[in-house]
Amino acid sequence: MDRHPSMTSPRLLAATHRACLLAGVLALGACTHVDVPRADNYPTSSQQKMRSLHHWDVLATDLAERLAPHIPVGTPVSLEFGADDSTFGKGLRTLLLSRLTERGVLCSGDAGALKLAIDTQVVRHAVPRPDETLRFTALGAGIAVLRDLVSHLPASGETLTANLIGAGVIADASRIARQGRAGGGPTGTELLVAAVLHDGSRDLARTTDIYYIERADAALYRHIDDKSMKTWGVVNR
Repeated sequence: MDRHPSMTSPRLLAATHRACLLAGVLALGACTHVDVPRADNYPTSSQQKMRSLHHWDVLATDLAERLAPHIPVGTPVSLEFGADDSTFGKGLRTLLLSRLTERGVLCSGDAGALKLAIDTQVVRHAVPRPDETLRFTALGAGIAVLRDLVSHLPASGETLTANLIGAGVIADASRIARQGRAGGGPTGTELLVAAVLHDGSRDLARTTDIYYIERADAALYRHIDDKSMKTWGVVNR
């Protein structure tokens, strides 16, 4: 015997109600319009993160390889780090002297004919960056929640949630095993390293590099007299 429309199961009615509600919310968002240019992301790119002395040595080696060809054979070069008395500045100077010497560059402690000036700057962004350490796990959970909201099928939804989160855990574990936790996403703290090779009157070569660094490591890169990086406490008013 055919079921009368009014006897439709409460489960189906609830699912239909939620689907309509979701469609209404999406339609309302689509109709929202502001007469200003929209905000778009830049194309996807990558940026390296410094987390060890080895990474400092990689930078020193890369600088030496790029700058050495611009230094005439036998011409003495003196390194200038200005007021950079940070742990990073001291370490980079030692490593760069070694890597330049390995490439036949004559490094002088006195004022040489050429000068290699290194300048560093730590930049802290106020807006937090996402932590992607468990991004696939979180993505799997999010997809399952959305699917449950639309279909409202508790039993199959729970199974799907478990399967998606389980697949996310496996994907994240595999990525961490291959990349390490250093690949866990961008940070709000970055390092700018600029190098200028000049003869006192003109620049012969310039390099500029940008890296992510962990916020907790920022003190390693900070100049002792740098007053721009302060920690402010929050008090109730």
